[in-house]
Amino acid sequence: SFGALSSQAEDLNETMVVTSDNDIFTVSDNNYTYGFAATWTSDALSRYGDETYPRKVGKWLEFMPGFDGAQDHLTFSLVHQINTPSNITFADPPINDQPYSGVLLFGTGLFSDLPNGSQLWTLRIGAIGPVTQADHIQTEFHDWIGADEPLGWDTQLPNEPLLNIGYQRAGTVLKADPAARFDWRLDAIGSFEIGNYATAVAAGGILEFGGRSSDTRTTVSIENGIGLVSQPGAARSKGLNVSAFVGAGAFAVAHFAPLDGTTFRTSRSADYSPLIGFTSVGVTARYSRLLTSFSLNRGVPFGNTDAEIDYGAISIGWTY
Repeated sequence: SFGALSSQAEDLNETMVVTSDNDIFTVSDNNYTYGFAATWTSDALSRYGDETYPRKVGKWLEFMPGFDGAQDHLTFSLVHQINTPSNITFADPPINDQPYSGVLLFGTGLFSDLPNGSQLWTLRIGAIGPVTQADHIQTEFHDWIGADEPLGWDTQLPNEPLLNIGYQRAGTVLKADPAARFDWRLDAIGSFEIGNYATAVAAGGILEFGGRSSDTRTTVSIENGIGLVSQPGAARSKGLNVSAFVGAGAFAVAHFAPLDGTTFRTSRSADYSPLIGFTSVGVTARYSRLLTSFSLNRGVPFGNTDAEIDYGAISIGWTY
């Protein structure tokens, strides 16, 4: 999620990206365990005909702050997440541990290039609970790889609809001289979420470096920043283009359904720190229309003994 708004909109083409988070990459199995997202991003709306669906939707969104109808892009995402307690071998996990839960979200967003940065408005609707089939997915996957069977899914959070509105803003703070052969830039990113899935604010930064790093796309972590899942498209690469990135930040949480439980129904909930730091390190490689990215991520709660959250994220995308 650190690099979600790094590129300039005029460089971006229609793109499809599939992202997977999983703690199997860090040989752990606690708290956040898995996430999957498929995200389609439109070309710049100005490149579509007046009667096309993206252009019509763009006209409906002209009231949005920062919208100019030229360098704006639509995004659509489908997300699935699985959350588990620290120890999945208990049939009845400790009452104050993270509950078992599955989350399914459909998201739509509007990405805009601004004179001093970029922004992304998102709307997400979906559900938490057994309807997501998270229990069956994790049980079957653990059986396939020979891992411990998760025994506590009978205690998972009940079904409840979810609705969330989010906003992200990013801007480049420092960058390399355009004439320099080795490229780098430092971006600052801030966001907020409001809804019964998550209510939180986040701030952080990412340092990306390597040959022509301004044209690359870093991985989108589904979990960091309370589930930032929408990614603008990517620019086509001339030859092989590789960059690395390091990101860090923190978010303050007022409500997060996988930890606080459901809003309108009685459910389990967890004790947790409302202030969480996060770090990410990874690499992105692009060749022509193909995009690949991998990162290792860690969430560190402040002020108590909550377990750290470790997982990897991998993205594969195609630019049309």
